[in-house]
Amino acid sequence: MTEDEIPEDWKTMSMDAKLFKVLRTSQVFTKDVEKLVDRVQQHDHDIEMVRKQLVRNTVRIRNLEEDENESPMKTIEKVESLLAKIGFPKIDYDDIFRIGKFTPRPIILKMLRRRDKTAVLVAKKNLKNFPETKNVFISSELTKREAEVEKQLRDTAKIWKQTDPALKFFIGNGTLLVESNGKKTRHGLNDEGAVEERK
Repeated sequence: MTEDEIPEDWKTMSMDAKLFKVLRTSQVFTKDVEKLVDRVQQHDHDIEMVRKQLVRNTVRIRNLEEDENESPMKTIEKVESLLAKIGFPKIDYDDIFRIGKFTPRPIILKMLRRRDKTAVLVAKKNLKNFPETKNVFISSELTKREAEVEKQLRDTAKIWKQTDPALKFFIGNGTLLVESNGKKTRHGLNDEGAVEERK
């Protein structure tokens, strides 16, 4: 800003008056920024809720053998065979497809009903009863945010396991359950992103 562009009233103001005006403008600006931050956070929350709904009935299947140039129909046959092995010869689903680049690519299984997803997740323990599926894993599909939280909880569990190998862990629904000497405690991320115990 050149001297000619400085408002006339600014030139005649006392230093205290100038400082007061700057502070007042800064306060208004700060409030506007705070409102904008609140709106962005609410927007992010709404998007996360939509994403959770999209994966509500979805599971991810890892390490299921993939043939070279496997067709979508062949993938569907393999998933149906896998489900039959763990007790679901007939299950209604919306879609089955592979994602990613590295073989064997994970499989996304979108079911029509949440109760079917829950039943499959309960029955996944039966995979270890068959030699060809003992290394196959079925897990609930997560949003990007949920995956980030679970990764942080897993990393924390690994560190704690190094200090106390007797600890047992379970991670799910954004919670780290820790069992030590028969006592169970629940942990999660606080607003600052640090892992803390939940009451």
